[in-house]
Amino acid sequence: MRRGPRSFDPVLLGQRECAAWAAYYRHERGRVLVSSIGLVRAGFGMAWPRTLLGAWYVLRANQARALSELYAHVYDIAPEAVTEAAQHRVVAMRLSDEWVEAGCDRDDPRLADECRELIASYTALSAVVARPL
Repeated sequence: MRRGPRSFDPVLLGQRECAAWAAYYRHERGRVLVSSIGLVRAGFGMAWPRTLLGAWYVLRANQARALSELYAHVYDIAPEAVTEAAQHRVVAMRLSDEWVEAGCDRDDPRLADECRELIASYTALSAVVARPL
């Protein structure tokens, strides 16, 4: 199946985002870069040059917008439609914060819980954006 902005693998996307977050907080710049590019590639299914540019745009968009507002903007849907996805993302962020405060141990179960919440977020988002316009 072709992957793209409205057809993506929520598990792969959640795993890549979790890896990017973990690498970021562990100050593993190379892994952050690789994970972020992989995240955009898996999420949008673009050719490599556009993926690299897209990774930059996603970084900037995440800095400029909040949770359901970002999803609503990217997918041109009402913010209420992505509330469940945003709620899972908030839980993942809280788990990430707790994981960081505890020392960023890769064996900490909070990291696996964070990954599950990101996967749940992308699963909920996928259910909304895969619907015909």
